[in-house]
Amino acid sequence: MGNVQTLLVVWQDTKSRLYYHIGTLSHYNDHYEFSYTNYGTGQRKLKDALDNRYMLHPTFPEANKIYQSKTLFPVFERRLPSPDRSDFKAIMSDLGLNENSTKVDFLQQTRG
Repeated sequence: MGNVQTLLVVWQDTKSRLYYHIGTLSHYNDHYEFSYTNYGTGQRKLKDALDNRYMLHPTFPEANKIYQSKTLFPVFERRLPSPDRSDFKAIMSDLGLNENSTKVDFLQQTRG
């Protein structure tokens, strides 16, 4: 499968301030994958989040589907600094990243 990068996608309930692991974003074999946490045991997964006012994201409207794309999903892409910014290299440096860093590395470092 090669190099796999995985990030947990969390949602914070504004009332209780609790965090819920609602999904997982992965990058491998030159594609991205997002899936909700509908499986496994443990508390504060998607079902608990839905019971506490979370609504499925419009980009990912089906809770049981695995979403795949050759490019980073726009909902995550918009959280990245643009490489066209004049201070982009300074941002990379501040985050401990370099020109070989991936978009997932950026999301991880910025807690995107």
